[in-house]
Amino acid sequence: MAAKPRPPGVTIAARVGIGLALAALAFVTAPLAALVSRMCLRPGGLTVPYGLLLSAAASLGVVVLARAVGRGYAFLAAAAWLVALGFVVEGTSGGGFVVADDSLGWSFLVLDTAVVLGGALFGGSRR
Repeated sequence: MAAKPRPPGVTIAARVGIGLALAALAFVTAPLAALVSRMCLRPGGLTVPYGLLLSAAASLGVVVLARAVGRGYAFLAAAAWLVALGFVVEGTSGGGFVVADDSLGWSFLVLDTAVVLGGALFGGSRR
């Protein structure tokens, strides 16, 4: 029985390179999103946590970019983002790195994790 010929296209090395690049981008985005999520605008007595929206948009943007390449890449980017988030939450021996135990910290964890997982699971075109 003859082996099926492979269709011309992207080589395995290129696919691995694209996957590593997207995973690295997602890995870097998580701690940066955690830092940005702390930004608030405080006009008068009102607090507007615009950093949460920016961090969610950046995190979702990485997953959507990966999703545009392929569904598997979206899951890879989401996994890399979650692993990096684990490092951020774990922190150092001196305490947490960025995510504080307050309403902004918990909002970041819940909102951005839901956005990243939702972006990987839903939406996009099926190939």
